[in-house]
Amino acid sequence: MNRLLEVIYYDYEEKPIAENQLSTTEIRNATLSFLDTYFSHMSENEYDEACNKLIDLCGAIKENAFEVGFYAGVQLMTNRKDF
Repeated sequence: MNRLLEVIYYDYEEKPIAENQLSTTEIRNATLSFLDTYFSHMSENEYDEACNKLIDLCGAIKENAFEVGFYAGVQLMTNRKDF
C-alpha cells in the first residue's frame, strides 16, 4: 500500500469504534466470540500468541480489502484502467 493510502487507511482505523467504518461493533463482537469459542482452552501464553496471529491476519486482510476497494472506486469514478 502506498504511503498516501496508508495515511487514509490508518485515519479510519484509529477512530473510536462508534466512528470507525472499518471495525464495526458487530465485527469486534464476532471476533471476540470466535476467540472465546476456539482459543479459550489454551494457556494464557498460547492464547495471547494465537490471538495476536489471528488479529495480524485479519488486519492484513482488512488492509488489502481497503486497498482493493479504494482502487476499484478510483477506476469506477475515473474510468481509468492504470490503477
